[in-house]
Amino acid sequence: GRVFFAHTVQPRSDATVLASAGKMPLLLTRPVGKGRCTVFAGTPLGGERDDAAAFWNADGWPTLLGRVIAGE
Repeated sequence: GRVFFAHTVQPRSDATVLASAGKMPLLLTRPVGKGRCTVFAGTPLGGERDDAAAFWNADGWPTLLGRVIAGE
């Protein structure tokens, strides 16, 4: 899906990039203590909210988000 706006982030060396917008890391996770930190750098800002091509309307988005929440 299409991302209308994303914050620029620099992944740490121990981060895993799970999704990108072009060459920009968009969804990252890394271990922190006994847990993990997950960052999603995209936002729904900047475009039409009913756009069929938006990332939140992509077929794989619910599965990817579910896997991140589950810690996979």
